Amino acid sequence: MQSLKKDYTAFKTADQGVPRRAVTPGVAFARKDGNSRDALSDLSNPSACEEPIDGLALGNLSLAAVLLEDEVRSASWMLGEEATMHCIKAAQNVLKAALQQERILAQQTARIGELEKAVDTDILTGLLNRRGFEAELSRILSSARRFDEEGVLVYIDLDAFKPVNDTYGHAAGDEVLRRVGAILRKNVRETDSIGRVGGDEFAVVLTRTDHQNGIRCAKGLDTLLNTAHITWQGQEIPLRASLGYQVYGPHDDGAELLHRADTEMYRCKRSRAGCDNATTGFVTTLVR
Repeated sequence: MQSLKKDYTAFKTADQGVPRRAVTPGVAFARKDGNSRDALSDLSNPSACEEPIDGLALGNLSLAAVLLEDEVRSASWMLGEEATMHCIKAAQNVLKAALQQERILAQQTARIGELEKAVDTDILTGLLNRRGFEAELSRILSSARRFDEEGVLVYIDLDAFKPVNDTYGHAAGDEVLRRVGAILRKNVRETDSIGRVGGDEFAVVLTRTDHQNGIRCAKGLDTLLNTAHITWQGQEIPLRASLGYQVYGPHDDGAELLHRADTEMYRCKRSRAGCDNATTGFVTTLVR
């Protein structure tokens, strides 16, 4: 609105007899003769807001946006009563339309944001889905390359999850997944990233941490998950999970990092008794 006022004020205060031009989005003024009174008087014709007349190139409602209501009132002695009221009404309409368009744009922008978030979110747990997690991992590794950072990727696969679905039903299985998501969310930092990357698979990126603190946190998650349970229809269902940990640094690739963590997780799953020793061995080889 301020821009429109400024444009019109410049047009109105230009020296008499000098061709004047003020440009706003979708409207341009250009006098061909030196008689602005005659040109403005022609606005008494309702079609003046639609077609160029007597040297004035006018957009339909754009004219009303430039000749703001107060400016139209001040020029009423040139326009005549009927044309003045016509332009005042048009000015009011265009301003209402502009406000409405602004509201619509804000609503659409918010909706787009919601849809973009939904595309990257797992509906059941509220965590990132695989698409969202891989995008976040890519961003984290880009930051690691730029700032020479390191951290730890934890890959989690639930053990004996299919028997839970078969014995208690899929609703119970869903509750197990939600419980796992809640445990992970509660026990990592806000700067870390969590995703459900498969049916019963999860991944966590512990960012900007050295390997010792990262592995300590990962082992803590291992303990929490494997001592948790849900209560379903009066029965306790224990949670069981296998975890694989991998340190990442400035030179790591996302797909390769996920593959290494997944491989380590399956090594733990095959031999839970030797998992801690195996983890200690791989951490030693990955310290940079």
